[in-house]
Amino acid sequence: MRASPVQFVAVSAVILAGMLLVGGLRDQHPPQSDGAATATEVVSSVEDGTERLSAVAKKDGTRASPVEAILDNRDLDSRGVGLALIEAIPDMPTGGRLEAVEHALLLLDDEVYRPAFELLVAGDTPDGVRELIMDDLLGRSPFLHLPLLVHLASLEDHPFRDEARLRLVTAVGDDYGTNWSGWADAVTVLLEASPAGVQGAELLQ
Repeated sequence: MRASPVQFVAVSAVILAGMLLVGGLRDQHPPQSDGAATATEVVSSVEDGTERLSAVAKKDGTRASPVEAILDNRDLDSRGVGLALIEAIPDMPTGGRLEAVEHALLLLDDEVYRPAFELLVAGDTPDGVRELIMDDLLGRSPFLHLPLLVHLASLEDHPFRDEARLRLVTAVGDDYGTNWSGWADAVTVLLEASPAGVQGAELLQ
């Protein structure tokens, strides 16, 4: 028996309603991802015989440089990002180190400057990175940079040793040669006459 036009319309309406319902449920509960679009993996490269972090590769085909990956980390505040950049610099390819330290120095305040200074005095730090940190240090408060310059001047093989000593002579108005306790005392006397600030000597303890 053939269906009447009214029955045909009713059945069609039921089918259409069912399709809309299924579609709505799919929108509310999208298929679970297997993680391929969001997962990342570290891509390393060998440079001068040393394996270094060269990129963070996302499974969706996009890539972020190590610097971009740290800057985009929403779990870190600005200080945390700066510290993470400083910590990552030794493992970065040459081209990323300068970018990393430039960003880091903008984000680090005096209270957490020690990792940057340690990078400055490390024997294997590239010259370009050292120069950026040195320039930044000299622009910081004298409470921070003068005690650190005393330590820097005491390092016999450091390339900035002579510059550090000349700047100390200019600051204190005397030359204590290799008498490092004399330099430290002179800097202390100088700073005692100035408003308080972050003491660079505390970062060396």
